[in-house]
Formats: sequence, C-alpha cells, structure tokens
Amino acid sequence: MSRLYPSLVASFMAIMLLGGRPAPAIGQSSQSAVIAPSGRIETRRYDFAEAGVQMDYELFVPSSYDPARPSPLIVALHGLGSTPRVAIRYQGLTTLAEERGYIVVAPMGYSRSGWYGSRGHGAILNRTGGDGATNPPNHGILSEQDVMNVIGIVRRDFNVDARRIFAFGHSMGGGGAYHLAMEHPRLFAALAPVAPAIYGSPDSLALIRDIPVIVIQGDADRLVDVAVTRRWVEKMRELGMRHEYVEIAGGDHSMLIARNPANMRKVFDFFDRVGTRTGNDLSTIDGIMASLYGSISGRVGQARDWTLFDSLFHADARLMPTSCRPTGECSVRILTPTGYRAAVDSFLVATGFRETEMIRRVERFGAVAHVFSSYASFRFGDDVPFARGINSVQLYWDGTRWWILSVLWDSERPSNPIPAEFGPPGRP
Repeated sequence: MSRLYPSLVASFMAIMLLGGRPAPAIGQSSQSAVIAPSGRIETRRYDFAEAGVQMDYELFVPSSYDPARPSPLIVALHGLGSTPRVAIRYQGLTTLAEERGYIVVAPMGYSRSGWYGSRGHGAILNRTGGDGATNPPNHGILSEQDVMNVIGIVRRDFNVDARRIFAFGHSMGGGGAYHLAMEHPRLFAALAPVAPAIYGSPDSLALIRDIPVIVIQGDADRLVDVAVTRRWVEKMRELGMRHEYVEIAGGDHSMLIARNPANMRKVFDFFDRVGTRTGNDLSTIDGIMASLYGSISGRVGQARDWTLFDSLFHADARLMPTSCRPTGECSVRILTPTGYRAAVDSFLVATGFRETEMIRRVERFGAVAHVFSSYASFRFGDDVPFARGINSVQLYWDGTRWWILSVLWDSERPSNPIPAEFGPPGRP
C-alpha cells in the first residue's frame, strides 16, 4: 500500500472520461452539468465557514420525492484524485436511485485527497492536493467535516429518513466510509465500501460491529490488494457482523463499479434488504446498546444526546462506576442517570469523548437480560483508546421494549486485563 497514492490518482484520471467525454469542471453550474437519466443532478454550494471557502457538492433527488414522506439517503464518497461530479455519475447510481426513491449526495471531502479523515487529522505526508492546492495542517479534519456538513444540509433541506442513511465509497471513499461510520456509529444504516483503500488494523471493525456492510472487490485489482480486503472481511465474520462479500473474478480497481451497473445494483439490493438502522429501536438489545454508547459520544464541543440517554433507563435505574487502588482496595459510586450526566457532561464535551463497544455477550431469560459489553474509550483525534473495560448491564423487558435497570462497570488495568474473549490485548 506504500505506493497507493500516485497509482490511485492515475487511475481516477482515467475514469474522469466516463462516457467518452471529459467530466465538467468543479463549480460549473447545474444547468450545464451532465444530465442523469432522471435529469435531476444539481451542483450546489455552501459556505464552509471552518475552512473559509465555498464548497460544491453534487445532489440527486428522485422524481418521486415527496416532502411529506421520508426518503433514504446515499452519501457517495469519491476516490483519490476524483471529484463528486465523477462519483455521482458512476453508471447505475442515479438510475437505481430514481427507480427506488433514494436521494444521493456526493460531497467533496474538502479536497480530492482529504481521505475523509481516515488517514489522520493533518496533512497527509504534506503532499499537494489533486486540485493543486497545498493541504492545510488540519486537512483530515476539514475533509471529514465537509462530509458531515453536507449531510446536515441535505437533512435540513429534504425529508430524509434518519434510519436509512447509507455510505457508499470507492477506493479512498471506501476507506472514508469505514472511518466516518467509526466516528459516527449512530448515523449510517449500512456501508458499501468498494475496492476500499484502508489503513490500520481490521480490529477497528469492532467499533462498527452493529452496522451491516457490503464489500465489493476485484481479485485483479493492482491498486488495492485483495488480500487486505479479505482480511477485513474475515474479521467481519469473526465479529459476527452482518455482511456480504462480492469478489469479482478478474475485476480491476475502477471499472468494476464506475462502469458496471450490475455491481451497483448489488449495493442497492443490499441497502434495500438491510432496511433501517437499529440505533434508537429500544425493542432490541442491539438498539438499546447502540443508543447507550452513541448518546454519550461525540466531537469536541458537541452536545451529548441526553434526551436519548434518559429514555433508556427505568425510573429507578442506577449507574455504578467502580474504582480500584494499586493496593487492591476497590469502591463503587452509585448514581442516578441525572447524577451521572452532571458528573461527566463537561468532560465528554471538552475532550470529544467517544465510547465504542468491542464485544458483547448476552444472556436472557424471559423478561430479564444480562449484557456483558466490553468497551473502548477515546478522546477526539485519538486512534488508540485511553481506557477500556467491561460494562455489566441489567435489562428488563416490559412487553414492548427494553429498559436499563443498572450499569455496573470496571476499567482495565495491569492487574485486571480484559479477557481474550472480550477483546484483543490492549494497554491496561
């Protein structure tokens, strides 16, 4: 993967000529854009205040769109050196979106080489962006933030079904889809990384174990090693993730999706089968656990979802953090949900705290369930957790939904490592 950068740029220069004609330049008006089958692709622009620039993005709205009815949304992430104008015109993307009623948005990710934050928050190797601009020191942060801004704008302007937001990404965009889901685990109902350019360990998939994934990869791809993709898919199997792997015999890096409507149809078929995310579905243990972790996680300065947090707990519920000294003496604090919020809110917001589930074990008998859930805690911008531990969660079923009665937890430390069945070796 060390030679990935120049090779991917060259590859995307080739697919800029989709349909035998050059792709229109960024910033061109929507009137002169290439017309999709439905004739509803637009180039839109917004004020990216954090970067001090105007940013374009591509938007497709199906002719069946009804403001009174929530519509699913696909976020299409382009590859290295490419643009939103190219990504949204991959063959089959808007045709199938028109047929099935999906809104599609393709953000830039700040530049052609931002990696959507997946390779860190700074400038990648101080390289020059594919658009000729010098990458700023916070290049990765701006790349991720541009995507999140555009998603927010589309949700503001259209009736988007919050339970059916999907991420599709090719190459760099595939790595970006993984990264954005890990940073925002309550946002996406499913992911479709195609020939994903990914760095780091597949162990990070534990952060999104509840998000369904379809992966498409060519075995003749000379830019993204099929062996790397296979390792990530094998990890999905180990974690018990809902996933589908489509390996294309003789498939290359670009044309297997840019000019292959049949493979694009596989993406839509998967999204249709998945349906909606379980994030706030309190009738499932998946849903209540995703909501528990998601409600306390967020970026620096981002308010936590305490309304959702409070809705998870029975009126008499308690949260009980433990604390142990080097001498071996341990103690426990017993807090109400309101007391927990008062104790931690400022810390969570100031540090960009996020907590993700690693591995879960559930035991249920009738209306009673016990969940052992190992977790990893991160500060904003960190890829390595500053703490890990296990939550012991007692749940009660009232016939329609689950309620949390108690959460008791202990942290990992040298004398108390997390057992292997609950996560990989860490740094206690």
